Amino acid sequence: GLLFVFLLLTSFLHKKKSKIMQILPILIMISGTIFYFTPEWDWFGLRTDSQAYLEPYTASSIRTPGYPVFISTVYKLSGNKELDDLRSEDLSNPDEQLHNTNKIDSRGLINVTRAQKIILGLSFLVFFAVFCRYFDPLWFIFTAQIILCGGFLGVDNSYIMTECLSQAAILLAAALFLIIVKEKKTVPFLLLCIISAAGILIRPANIFLVLLIAISLIYFIC
Repeated sequence: GLLFVFLLLTSFLHKKKSKIMQILPILIMISGTIFYFTPEWDWFGLRTDSQAYLEPYTASSIRTPGYPVFISTVYKLSGNKELDDLRSEDLSNPDEQLHNTNKIDSRGLINVTRAQKIILGLSFLVFFAVFCRYFDPLWFIFTAQIILCGGFLGVDNSYIMTECLSQAAILLAAALFLIIVKEKKTVPFLLLCIISAAGILIRPANIFLVLLIAISLIYFIC
């Protein structure tokens, strides 16, 4: 019902070309994104692969360094020192259920899941801002609200898994690619290279982001 009201109000103001239309999309997107992550804000979980990400990265690691470094950084910034204890435990067979940190001590894992949710949410808003800079925001708002209401933003956001950060990197890369296509600037291209590299280090399946870099290079040359 709330989505329906948002859509009707946005459509009406868009047709009237009201000044409120300049602010309303931002308020809708920010509030929608906050509400999206609120239900699972205090929840965390482990999957079978999670322990491999908790281990410090070495040359013999089976995982790429991106996510382990992210986890270590969050623990350091939050002042939590329980990561070493978690590493010494056998977490290879977790129950794979989500747990509420108000009932079970997450031992710092909740800070990791919250941090990755914040990054994904901000990445989604950045993509929205870039898209609306070049196109009519009306239809994007419709689509974005459907994505949020349908629970389609991110996969395993509350788990110690790479999917959440991976999708954040994809959204940022897409936003930068759009800027490059529209404005043909060097700084966005350099940022695209950095974000793409980070995305690949977090999740090797993001190797396809190299295509965006290649297309951007061709675009610059031509």
